[in-house]
Amino acid sequence: MKRFVLSSVSQLMVFVCLSVAFALAPVSAFASKVVILQSSDIASYDRTVTAFLDSLSTSLKRQAHRFSLEGDLQNGNAIIAEIRSLDAKLVIAVGLKAALVVRQHLSSVPSIFCMVIDPGKYQLTKSHMAGIALEVPFSSQMATLREVLPKVKRVGVLYNPLKTGRIMDAAKSQAQAIGIELVPRVVSSEKAVPATLRVLVPHIDVLWLLPDSTVLTADSFQFLLQTTLEANIPVVGFSSDLVRKGALLSVHFHYEDVGRQVARLTKKFFKGHKFIPGIIWPPDSLRLAINLNTANFLDIAVPPDVLTQFHEMY
Repeated sequence: MKRFVLSSVSQLMVFVCLSVAFALAPVSAFASKVVILQSSDIASYDRTVTAFLDSLSTSLKRQAHRFSLEGDLQNGNAIIAEIRSLDAKLVIAVGLKAALVVRQHLSSVPSIFCMVIDPGKYQLTKSHMAGIALEVPFSSQMATLREVLPKVKRVGVLYNPLKTGRIMDAAKSQAQAIGIELVPRVVSSEKAVPATLRVLVPHIDVLWLLPDSTVLTADSFQFLLQTTLEANIPVVGFSSDLVRKGALLSVHFHYEDVGRQVARLTKKFFKGHKFIPGIIWPPDSLRLAINLNTANFLDIAVPPDVLTQFHEMY
């Protein structure tokens, strides 16, 4: 009889201990579901998400669910219904379409967006979201440029205000602070690019390229490059691919680095850090590329100690 009583007491104590443990354990240990919504299945998004997942803890990764709009906003309704059924604690939106769907339909769930150019344009900062802008600050690009060309003063840029106007507004304020004269010219159509560039070239030391689809197309880059090189003017790009094709240099990021940055923010969230919507971070891991053939063509001698800062050289 006594043995039976002790056994019952032991079972009761185990139950009480487990109950206390569950009460004291962080919520993330049992309810930390992460939902990833991609705009589509293109390589850049896949690379970002893969790096994100690989950077999570094993337990958190097991509770991650991944969806894709497959490039169509109309797929959002069915996916949102499924996401709601998962009782997600955090949503990761990869790409603009995913961010717009999350902003509209999941306003009660903290969300981190990434792979979005000019998020302020789409009011992603006025909701339950925070995220990483797909942009490198103008000041960071100019700091690298001045390492190579210390005497640069006048930086020209072509842009369509409807597409990259907000980026230009930010660049103007940064340019003034660092002593750069920004020389902008507005183009409203692809046809206006050649004539506008020819007028701009005599007044600048460098041409700065934006990810503006009016200015930069599959056909226009070679014209931009040839025109500036003939005038002995270097081009600053925004990707290693543009540098490989002839731009002098770029300050850019890798998609995998963006994924890892989102993972760091996610880990902080599940460790209890307060989620503050409205914050936009720049990519925190920037990479530098330079084209030495272009530098030689332009008679630019890059100091050896400066070259060591570059991650990619062509």
